[in-house]
Amino acid sequence: MKAKNSIKTGGTKGSRFSAFVAVMRGLLRYYFPLVAALWAVCAVLLVLQWRFSSDGYRVGEPSPRTYYARSRMEIIDNAATNQLRDMAAASVAGVVVKDGGAEERMRRGLDEFRDLLDGRVESARIKSAEQIGPSAGQRRFDADMVVAFRGLSDDRREALLDMADKVGEEWLDADAKSGAARAARVTDGIGEAGKVRLWDEIGKQNLSTAEANLLYQLLSIVLEPSYRIDPRLTDIARDDLRESVSTVERTLRTGDVIVERGQDVTFSMASTLQAQGYSPQDFPWIRFAAAFAIIAAIPLWLEILAGTRTHPKPENGEVASLGPPPLYGISRSALDDTDRKCIVTMMSIGWVCELAATYCGTMGAGILASAAVAYLCMPRRFAYFFCIAVGMSEIFIVTRMDSSNMLLQLFLVFASAMMGYGILHRVGSIESLSRKVLLMAVMLAVLDQIADVYQGWGITWETLMLSGAIGDTWREGAKFLFAEAVLALAAIVVMHMLENFIGVMSAIRTMELSHPSNPLLRKLQTEAPGTYHHSLMIGTLAEAVAPELGLDPNVMKVGAYYHDIGKLRRPNFFIENQRGGVNVHDSMTPTLSAMTIIAHVREGLDMAREFHLPRRVRRFIGEHHGTTTLGYFYKKAKNMGENVDIGQFRYPGPKPRSRETALLMILDSSEAAMRAESGSIRSLKDIREVVERVIAAKLAENQFDDVDFTFSEMTIIKEALFKAFQSMYHTRVVKEIK
Repeated sequence: MKAKNSIKTGGTKGSRFSAFVAVMRGLLRYYFPLVAALWAVCAVLLVLQWRFSSDGYRVGEPSPRTYYARSRMEIIDNAATNQLRDMAAASVAGVVVKDGGAEERMRRGLDEFRDLLDGRVESARIKSAEQIGPSAGQRRFDADMVVAFRGLSDDRREALLDMADKVGEEWLDADAKSGAARAARVTDGIGEAGKVRLWDEIGKQNLSTAEANLLYQLLSIVLEPSYRIDPRLTDIARDDLRESVSTVERTLRTGDVIVERGQDVTFSMASTLQAQGYSPQDFPWIRFAAAFAIIAAIPLWLEILAGTRTHPKPENGEVASLGPPPLYGISRSALDDTDRKCIVTMMSIGWVCELAATYCGTMGAGILASAAVAYLCMPRRFAYFFCIAVGMSEIFIVTRMDSSNMLLQLFLVFASAMMGYGILHRVGSIESLSRKVLLMAVMLAVLDQIADVYQGWGITWETLMLSGAIGDTWREGAKFLFAEAVLALAAIVVMHMLENFIGVMSAIRTMELSHPSNPLLRKLQTEAPGTYHHSLMIGTLAEAVAPELGLDPNVMKVGAYYHDIGKLRRPNFFIENQRGGVNVHDSMTPTLSAMTIIAHVREGLDMAREFHLPRRVRRFIGEHHGTTTLGYFYKKAKNMGENVDIGQFRYPGPKPRSRETALLMILDSSEAAMRAESGSIRSLKDIREVVERVIAAKLAENQFDDVDFTFSEMTIIKEALFKAFQSMYHTRVVKEIK
């Protein structure tokens, strides 16, 4: 037991080290080159975007041009808000407060005047004709008035001063009771209304004109209003009124003017422009840094969500897998340069489409283009996560929208990914593709309008009315729908033109390659009819088995159709094309026979390059035999006494590196074995034995070392093949008639 445990531990450490080496190799071969390529594309787009908007705005400076809204959004109109707040503050002329010390200050002023007349204070309080009003908190009395009072008799002067005290007290009482006086108390002194009231009070005293004038002059100096304006309370009241005015919000519709040319750009205008996707004049260093961080995380995110498969464990604790788990992709073939070019190209198409949609005022319309090209060129599950990654990068890198619009676009990103997963997984014709893309465009346009309603951009009868010009809701929805459809179709066309360069095989190319009118298939049908029929049989099997494993049946069918095109060089050297005639191998040495048969793989790859077949199809041609051996000719050579090396009878490989090519190897060998033993098949048990024998032989030769098939999946393959062969080679036992 100890020895057994030590062996397990050592094996675990070795597997961990191998996994670490595989991860580092994947980083060097896939992650860093992919991130560098995406960074380069992103940098070019950002620089071009900044360059074409070099007339960008600066806060506090006149706008170089008139900026229009590209999409609808809710904004705060700061100019209108400030204007309303200023009007509210201006409505407060002043806060009037009661001055309880006015009467006391009046009497103190009369006492000071008495002291001045009696010579008990300095004459500095007598002002000349040029001096006006009190100075430094001391009252200054007119010199002529002082002389006039001194010219009165003592009794008359004292009586006049007592009368001033009485009249002043009555004036203050009347001032306190007068609401008009309190409201009009906005100037220094007693004011015009107070002067009139003072003359009225003096007129009640039966004084001569000279004495009335002296009394008026004296009281106008010593009297102060009983109510005054408090500056501090006035400022507080004005601030309260300003804050009580709510901010003015308005809906900015597509095409509305944000900033007129020559108008100073404020901070609020700058934030609106940035939310609408306009670039400031400064170089966007922050956007560059954020874009690079996002791009660095995208491949890792895709790997975590879509690149790792679960490997079930049996009871003994060993991993039940026929090969290592995939690294950075659906299978190990994702490490190839073509897959890296595919991801870079697809992301670039999505970024460019969203950039075009943003500049056309239909922000978010480029999302459908990303989903369309992804589901047409990538495995379904991987395409789902890829759509989300591209959509999120478009939002954060290309659009530069505000938080509310960002949530709206994220909603559309997830919606488009889910729609593509359910709608675009089976495309049978160009017409079908067009209908599905248009259907997705309509659904996204409707969701965009629903999201607008949810965010408060309500749909009213006025916006729905079709009288005269088309209503706002219909116009904006139609504009979004048109942009979506055009950009998606344009992206599909561009992707189709770049298929050979990026090494992918889209659903459109799959339809073209699987059509019987394809020149290479017609050539195979004419010159090698047996091989053509064999390929059709494999294609039928592939369409039946592939869905059971979650593989694309159309891709499998195309791989099956073209996997043996190398036999076109010498069709009569293969038994399916001999039609019961002379077998040329009977007159050839086993070594030469093996050489000519093995050569059909290399010759098939040459023909695939000649006819510009996608690299994905070329993998089927090069890997469908792996490194298996031609056992018949090897045994024949041994029986003839030849001293041969088994390597002369082995296919050059490589072994299958993807689930698709591994499945084709099983299908090809199984169909050949069933055809060879068709005469001896009498029951369903015979069919099952043939299938299991073929799969066991491939496992014994370690042909699936680079494929992540599990034992449960191998069981699924056996059962699917059994059902398919059961329908093809069904037999019945006929009893003899006695």
